[in-house]
Amino acid sequence: MGGNPVNFASTRYGLTFRSHTVNQDERTSLDLSPEECFNLKPGFSMSFDLKLFEANLTYGYVFRIILDEISSFDLITNLNTEKLNYVLSKSSSILKNCEFQCNKDSVTDRWLKIRIDVDENGIRCMVDSTMKIISHPLKGFENIKISFGKNRYSSFYTTDVPPMAIRDLRLYNNEGELIHYWRMQQHNRDEIFDLIGGKRAVVENGIWDIDGHVKWKHCISIPFSEKNVQIACDKEDGIIFIASDKYIYKYNIKSDQIEKMEVKKGQPYKAGEAS
Repeated sequence: MGGNPVNFASTRYGLTFRSHTVNQDERTSLDLSPEECFNLKPGFSMSFDLKLFEANLTYGYVFRIILDEISSFDLITNLNTEKLNYVLSKSSSILKNCEFQCNKDSVTDRWLKIRIDVDENGIRCMVDSTMKIISHPLKGFENIKISFGKNRYSSFYTTDVPPMAIRDLRLYNNEGELIHYWRMQQHNRDEIFDLIGGKRAVVENGIWDIDGHVKWKHCISIPFSEKNVQIACDKEDGIIFIASDKYIYKYNIKSDQIEKMEVKKGQPYKAGEAS
């Protein structure tokens, strides 16, 4: 009994990160290795979709991969300078920096394809169809930690989180076999399990986009004293129109803004009256 079931295949999904607009303790983290480290020797690949949002502060760590508690490999974004940087570091010293220029207007609010291929000789970095290579010997593949956004790993601690969303996060072994897949769709509160082997990942302060389809959310209240209030919807632009005898309200669902316009003449249609 009840309403129609949600079609998960067609609904909007992903994990949106709380960023600089909230306190450091309220920012979002995704930890793929909360209990034990990954053993990905002799190499691995990781891919996911990334969406960046425009804001006053856009600097932060998309992901941080820690190898053997010694070195780290990060994707850092800053839309204000229109750059995406893959950075390889050891003992807080930058070893390699691979920079992608990105026009803010062309990358904001759309899904980018991110992929890295990592082995003992270096890293192949990709943003959409653009590829660059970091040549540097690597080790520590038996002891890998992977986190997105904020993380609390000792000397690798950071609270710099960019305004972003991710989805369809995949890990492959060195032979190209898919070994873990976190879709960022169904979740158990602050946990999400990969669809291949059930590996648990932990989310702190995340916003699950799928919840907007399966949970009611209070958006706005508009009191009326008049009768025969009429409602219409522009599905394409996400706008709801509410008309009374005195005013017309225009509510934009996406921006959560409302406009109020006075009715100059005419009245809403009154149900039951003859035309």
